[in-house]
Amino acid sequence: MARKDDFSSMLANKNDKELERIMEQVQEIRRKRDEETRTEAKKEIEAKCAEIKELASSIGLGFTYTLGAAAPRGRQAATTGRSKVAPKYKNPGNPSQTWSGRGMKPTWLRAELEKGRKIEEFLIG
Repeated sequence: MARKDDFSSMLANKNDKELERIMEQVQEIRRKRDEETRTEAKKEIEAKCAEIKELASSIGLGFTYTLGAAAPRGRQAATTGRSKVAPKYKNPGNPSQTWSGRGMKPTWLRAELEKGRKIEEFLIG
């Protein structure tokens, strides 16, 4: 595995487009790992539920469990109480892509700005 300094110097020599591509690849890898983790966890839960159901029925009790019915929803708890911010900018090429103006600029907007377009061109209404 490459040392941290080697990796940093390699990234420092990349242009913005290459860095964006690398970031997208890293995000895809993380999405796949997260999905694999969720799948493995679901299988473990289902196996434990089957064991519990078997034990419960052996003593004359019923057992039902709906996977995900009361499961926590990750980061949703941290955002409870916040309202969603309305989008301020829209991609004219794909109106489903919007941005509220908060946080990092989305890829589509950065690409358009690099072409010399002005951010005001993407304002909604």
